[in-house]
Amino acid sequence: MVNSTFDPNTNISLCKYRSLPVFLKDNPYIVNGYRPILSVPLCVKSIFIWSNEFINIWSHLLGFLIFFLLTLHHVLFVPSSIVKFQDRFVIICGMLCYQASVCLICSASFHIFKCHSPEMYRKFLNIDLFGISLGLVGCYFPGLYLGFLCFQSWQNLYMFLLVLILMALFYWHWNLGALDSQKFDFVNNNSFVVPSIHWVYLNGGLGSAFVQEFGLKIMILYILLALAFSFYISKFPERFFPGRFDYVGSSHQLWHIFIFLSFLWWYDCGVKLSMQLSTNENC
Repeated sequence: MVNSTFDPNTNISLCKYRSLPVFLKDNPYIVNGYRPILSVPLCVKSIFIWSNEFINIWSHLLGFLIFFLLTLHHVLFVPSSIVKFQDRFVIICGMLCYQASVCLICSASFHIFKCHSPEMYRKFLNIDLFGISLGLVGCYFPGLYLGFLCFQSWQNLYMFLLVLILMALFYWHWNLGALDSQKFDFVNNNSFVVPSIHWVYLNGGLGSAFVQEFGLKIMILYILLALAFSFYISKFPERFFPGRFDYVGSSHQLWHIFIFLSFLWWYDCGVKLSMQLSTNENC
């Protein structure tokens, strides 16, 4: 049997891994619940059926909605007496607009339309990878701005370098393709390590109470991102239990959840850091 499940409301039959076209065979440990090649309208309809992409799609669609609501909250309800206008702008643009929201909607779009055709798969894979890189740059933008707020010259230097990275990001993704862009992602993912160490030094080293408080928050961010990438690369747990995590609990779903949690954590850290720095008279 080619079809393992049929949804009468959408007229979509789900497939097993062995029945898929080659371009959709990216994880042999997920055995059931695949969508076949679909038209664009059916791709959109398929977000409402219980497939192995259901959680992948909705974890980031709902994540996008949550960050959109956080943006509205930050614009409408956070008074300027608590968070300065400049800091508010950085948090909204960096953490919400293009970090979380763009990244999450790019990811959801890939999972919705990947089963349309090989061409759409490659196009939306590139969009997805671009969104991931842009999301990571979005983490750096408010982090560098707020972290070096009391060190204007260093702040200007790091923000200038970040603009260069952003320009390289656009070029790399749209001119070299998705596979080559993954090499850039590795550099992008690790480009915040040096500024983090520098920030610790400028703020009095590891013995500083301020460094201990917010350095711990940075470490938690790295741990969340490391967990996300470890699930993504290892394909754990389905690698050891093929077919058991087809619909719930697969590595890609865990990757999505930890990416969302890392963005949410970093948003909360940015707001708290901005509030603390707004009362700091030493800057």
